[in-house]
Amino acid sequence: MTALPYRLIRANRKTIALRVEYDGNLLVRAPKRYPKYEIDKFVISQRQWIEKRRAALKNFEENHPQGTVAYLGKIYQIIKNETEVKISGDKIYTPSENALQDFLYREAAKIIKPKILHYVNIMGVTPRKAKLSDARTRWGSCSSKKNINLSWRLVFCPLPVIDYVVVHELSHLTYMNHSKEFWARVEEILPNYKIEQRWLKINGELLTML
Repeated sequence: MTALPYRLIRANRKTIALRVEYDGNLLVRAPKRYPKYEIDKFVISQRQWIEKRRAALKNFEENHPQGTVAYLGKIYQIIKNETEVKISGDKIYTPSENALQDFLYREAAKIIKPKILHYVNIMGVTPRKAKLSDARTRWGSCSSKKNINLSWRLVFCPLPVIDYVVVHELSHLTYMNHSKEFWARVEEILPNYKIEQRWLKINGELLTML
């Protein structure tokens, strides 16, 4: 069985990662010295997952045509007008795409920043810095310097999912890994976190396509 076509990016990493991009093409990230034939073999072993992912993307595109945007887990139709951004029913009115993005960024700040403060107090941790980022493919990150970055695009997701991402990254201030202790810490704060984790795994990347 031959490997599927893919675009390869080599980087300072220990594992291979696959990503089916919005156009259906496959992106592979691999360690710098990882043998090409081993990468091909891994891609072949993941063929079923790749095809399922492509089918999910196609289904999403068919059911969410251009001209829609997600806000707190709900899909809204974008209607152009000449005034300020406002939401009414299942529609969001905006004078321009830039105005809509500015609105969503402000909403993200109003929602995410208080959540960070809330969970910092509960968890007894203190990030060196905490800010919103413009990341499209990474919802959150915690650096070795204890800096927390959270994508403003989290505003696309339901509120419990935002809570999960915030708690996830704050937990990295104590455990800079995904060990059993790390997940136990997340579960201690959010006993049902796996529900939000699964929602994000299924829907998160697709929401950024809108």
